[in-house]
Amino acid sequence: MSLVIAALLGFVTGFRTFTPLAVFSGAAMLGHLGLEGSGFAWLASVWTFAILAGLAILELLGDKSPRAPKRTSAPALGGRLLAGAVIGAAAGAVGDAVVAGAVLGAVAALAGAHAGMEVRTRLAGPLQGNRNAGLVEDLITLLAALALVSAL
Repeated sequence: MSLVIAALLGFVTGFRTFTPLAVFSGAAMLGHLGLEGSGFAWLASVWTFAILAGLAILELLGDKSPRAPKRTSAPALGGRLLAGAVIGAAAGAVGDAVVAGAVLGAVAALAGAHAGMEVRTRLAGPLQGNRNAGLVEDLITLLAALALVSAL
């Protein structure tokens, strides 16, 4: 089950790089994921959570700017792949499948980045603009991350 969640968290990371990581870190910090003593215990640190939450907020704000790079540009996509691998590995660690979780998370982040871009493009018309479509995407990402992390 943890590998399915690892892949889905990776997919959602393709929508927003830092929101799923911040949600995961918050749950770990509260002791809900049992990462103590693992190689991912650093995600349970209050400092890690604060940094990831801050980055998530900056990403949510910056994403609405017309100057924001495309999520499929090399730097943005590279960040999403890395974040997908990290969250996938951490979710996989809950079920002793770190490497498989990392691979699934990265591959799913790649798919999620392209799917998210398509969803946003399609929503922009009916929602009267890219900003509104981005807000819907933010909500989808946050709710999906919360649901997936709570299922671990």
